[in-house]
Amino acid sequence: MSSSISDLPPAPLDAQEKEKNMVTVISAASTADALTGTFTERLQAALNEKYTVNMRRSVQTCVLLEADRCLKKHYKRLKAFQRKFALHDTASDIVDTLTFIPPHFRREIMYRTASSMSELTPELTWRRMKNIEREIGRAIIPKILALVDDTKTHEEVCKLYLQQEYEKTSGRKEPYHPNWEYSHDNHFTAYRMYYIGKDLNPNVPAAIDPNPQRVVPSVKPSGEERQMRASKRHAASEAVGKASPAPPVSSPKKARVSTPKAATSAGVDELTERRALLKEIKDHVELLKEFKDIIPEDELNERKKSLYDKLPEL
Repeated sequence: MSSSISDLPPAPLDAQEKEKNMVTVISAASTADALTGTFTERLQAALNEKYTVNMRRSVQTCVLLEADRCLKKHYKRLKAFQRKFALHDTASDIVDTLTFIPPHFRREIMYRTASSMSELTPELTWRRMKNIEREIGRAIIPKILALVDDTKTHEEVCKLYLQQEYEKTSGRKEPYHPNWEYSHDNHFTAYRMYYIGKDLNPNVPAAIDPNPQRVVPSVKPSGEERQMRASKRHAASEAVGKASPAPPVSSPKKARVSTPKAATSAGVDELTERRALLKEIKDHVELLKEFKDIIPEDELNERKKSLYDKLPEL
């Protein structure tokens, strides 16, 4: 059984959701009046028309923000776990529309880390999305406001910000490399695309869900059911990817702690998520140590503090 969001009453759907196999359908109608430029076209322009591997997290951030924009008006009718699954599925579908990115690189966009080759779960997808506006407001906007005046365009302010950040982190008075932005801060491309000054840009085209009849489960799937959903979702892209050359391996992969293939309870899922998040933060902290004599100490400390702020609560 399925039903359209537009047909649902405002009140909670307790009676209908008692049916285990019922699913909720999210309609993305009323977004056809978007201004010029699709998300794919605007993202490609923001990346200077060409994708490179160091852009992965910047692209992921923009995709999560766009997926959130697609779903905002539907969240109030969905349960907490449904919002997370809807966000993850929408983001994955948006990634599939990024045809300017080669298929074998496109599959990596939704990885937790480039080295893990493990896809984001709905829970971690949701946490990363919720962190975007907070990080932009904390780390980017205060510095941007110091550069804004009536004589500069948005793009000029962004370039001044990047130049300022480059000189601060490198200690060199020279123009920054165009790709430096994506290695320095994976939130800044999202700022350039969606903000102006300290606010969201009201002229950004309306978000359009690639799947106008999106379906989310009415009962939280088990680990095994999650794997089946993921397998179905990626079947087509995997077939395309097999015909593409494999991406080059830049360094040996670190050994990873094995995790259960199928989580059997919400508790196990949450524990797995916490461990994955802790490992990712630990890996980033270890990576920063390698830049001890390259990046100024105050910049390293600022980045470490940012990582510690993301640690899950005990």
